Amino acid sequence: MKETLSQYANDAEMMVREREKKSKWIKMTLCSLFDEADTNKDGYLSTDELHSLFGHGKDQYWLKELGVDASDEHAFINLLEDGEEGGVDRDEFVHGITRLRGEARSQDLVHVFNTVKRIHNHVKLLRQSMDPDARNRRMPTHCDA
Repeated sequence: MKETLSQYANDAEMMVREREKKSKWIKMTLCSLFDEADTNKDGYLSTDELHSLFGHGKDQYWLKELGVDASDEHAFINLLEDGEEGGVDRDEFVHGITRLRGEARSQDLVHVFNTVKRIHNHVKLLRQSMDPDARNRRMPTHCDA
């Protein structure tokens, strides 16, 4: 039993080291990709530079291998730009792509759901404060016909 537990601990440690090594490699590769795409060398990828980068089939294929779907360039660029037009710097680029890797996780979706719920409640309160008659009316729901 001790031998089995010892072997499991060694396997887990090796798995963590491999994951760290792979993560470092991915970040280094993304930094190189950023540098290659930053044609004017200003330290930012403009929207045009991002479109050019994601327009190459080779880069899309490589991102797909990472678990990132960049086939809808506009949507993908909007996710990287985080709502701010004008481009992304190297850290935003690397961090953004590493965050977008893989399938949606439940913990991410719960956070999005809770945020949308809070926004909905704020809109209801704002509506009530702007329209005194709204207090007596209920908001329509998706179940209303």
